Amino acid sequence: MGVEYRTLASAKGHALSGIGGKCKSFNERAIIVFSDDSNAQLVAYEIEISIAEKKAAQLRCASLLGRDVLHRLRMSYNFRKKKIVFTVTSADARVALDKRRANSLKARIEKLEPLPQ
Repeated sequence: MGVEYRTLASAKGHALSGIGGKCKSFNERAIIVFSDDSNAQLVAYEIEISIAEKKAAQLRCASLLGRDVLHRLRMSYNFRKKKIVFTVTSADARVALDKRRANSLKARIEKLEPLPQ
């Protein structure tokens, strides 16, 4: 991702243990934004994230969405269809989009590369 670790607010970092072992990580405030299926609305959450040092990130372990966000969503999982659907129950911000902006967002999303398996 090209993170400049020395520019982070928590530049000293701290030890973090997880599924991939121990590594140095950096806590930062962030805003995560989702759109609904129609792209008519954006939903935002203010969160704190831990950014793992580069060598830990190279392990290609999947990141997990934290309970601070998950507790504010309803999740439906269909194994056979390989589909997870989240329904927003609360958010820090909701932004309605007009049709032009919704179409522009949809076009951008369709251009995104899928994550590696």
